[in-house]
Amino acid sequence: MVTDKVKAKSQTYEFWLRFKRHQMAMFGLVLFSLLVLLALLGPFIIAEPKVDTAKMYQLKNLPPSLDHLFGTNNIGLDVMGMIVHGARISLFLSLLSMLVACLVGTLVGLNSAFFGGWIDSICMRIADVFLSVPLLFVLLLASRFLVTPPPPGGSAGKVIEGSEIRSLFLLPIIIGLLTWPQVARLVRSITLSLKEQEFVTGARAIGAGNGRLIFIHILPNAINPVVVVGTLLVGQNIVLESFLSFLGYGIQPPLHSWGTSLADAQSEFTSGNWWWAFFPGLFILLTVLAINFIGDGLRDALDPRSRQR
Repeated sequence: MVTDKVKAKSQTYEFWLRFKRHQMAMFGLVLFSLLVLLALLGPFIIAEPKVDTAKMYQLKNLPPSLDHLFGTNNIGLDVMGMIVHGARISLFLSLLSMLVACLVGTLVGLNSAFFGGWIDSICMRIADVFLSVPLLFVLLLASRFLVTPPPPGGSAGKVIEGSEIRSLFLLPIIIGLLTWPQVARLVRSITLSLKEQEFVTGARAIGAGNGRLIFIHILPNAINPVVVVGTLLVGQNIVLESFLSFLGYGIQPPLHSWGTSLADAQSEFTSGNWWWAFFPGLFILLTVLAINFIGDGLRDALDPRSRQR
């Protein structure tokens, strides 16, 4: 027992040493940590921006200054406050959708490769259907009819009550359920190799059941690539959420994300009020870059061949 703990500790330490050698990954880790702190602690430091009707005319469309570091929008809301409070929602959505995609994809890939036969055929044909349909087109349709449906009677320009809560929880589930096939294919290819290894055949020979073989012997050895892909999915999902919110089918008011900030700014950008669109877009860019750098570092650190370097 003590030997196993020492071995696990040494493997963790070796992983950390390999990860630290990747300078861009360390930069991405620091940057992403700062963004997470911004999402967690920022709302307690910077008040949520609210419309002040008495001062709206004086406050609207102010450029960046010491009073408003990121400027204000056309109704006098502080853009920095919108970004700080929107960070929590954008990161929450991207992480939850990644977890949904990884959970579904891992389960489908494990069972597809382990049992094979008609189960494998059905699972992979379903994955092929998801991969063959344009992701953005399906996301727009699903978001339109599930997240932002029109109210009874079809009143234009309005959505039914409670759509903001629906968008907060349904949107990441929809994104996750549409992005699982790439995880499933990765896990399937790894499982096909692992199930023929000696430690799996040995466990089967001594009477281990299918559940134990899958979740105790195969899954721990297949999880490393899933971690890497899941990390990259977070960056992809932030972009997808921003895209949907930009078109009005994502997060619904009064909730705000970085995507909704961009959506509100699309008409002002052409008027010369560049700061309203620039700063939300900058934070989306920095988040995606940080996550991609982390993913690259994880891929190199988890690669067994890197242990020989």
